[in-house]
Amino acid sequence: MSTSFKTSYHSASLRIIDRDMSLARMLDLYSLNSEFRQLPIVVTGISGMAIGFPLAFKLQLEICVVRKNGDSTNALRALEGYIPQGDFVILDDFIGCGTTVRTIISAIKKESPLANCVGVILYRLDAMDGWEKIDGIPIYYR
Repeated sequence: MSTSFKTSYHSASLRIIDRDMSLARMLDLYSLNSEFRQLPIVVTGISGMAIGFPLAFKLQLEICVVRKNGDSTNALRALEGYIPQGDFVILDDFIGCGTTVRTIISAIKKESPLANCVGVILYRLDAMDGWEKIDGIPIYYR
């Protein structure tokens, strides 16, 4: 077995372990917070889908994927899946400057003006970086 294969395999294994640990943390967080236990999940990007789909499946929640601007796709819409009509939560890996969260909310509101983001759930260990709220929306992390 070549060194590069070992390195790639090890790196992929660590990503899978990290994803599984993130999923376990998200399941725990959802079980502790009844205010969003039954709300639809909104995600964007590959990392959001990697955690969002298993979480939605496990908890039997609706899920919506917001396509990032410039994503190459055959889809005709910016949103795929369930489009929230009321309260929803965003599941994301981290918040840098808040652009992704604001873009997600804007895309959802364009299709469903009465939709309301009630929380942002972050799943990366180093995700907080000083954020407690974004535009008045609470940020949850475990």
